[in-house]
Amino acid sequence: ITVVRSPDGVSKQWTIGNLSIQRAAVWVLQHYYAEFPAYNPHLDRLPPLRKRHASINNSNAPSFKFYDFEGIPSSFTPVSD
Repeated sequence: ITVVRSPDGVSKQWTIGNLSIQRAAVWVLQHYYAEFPAYNPHLDRLPPLRKRHASINNSNAPSFKFYDFEGIPSSFTPVSD
């Protein structure tokens, strides 16, 4: 039996012997998932990467924000025991 994945043309051939159509379908699916390389059609249509603004790249500021959920002032310094 020959299986061809149509979007990218990857194909495999197997000799499966005398099986019912249902058992052959299960056999092919098991081997398809085990032996075919992963394929994600959305990766073919990724937009080009945009370059970041120069001021963002040269900034010394952290690239994340801090949020206060507990109401503790930001000038609070924890006291260690």
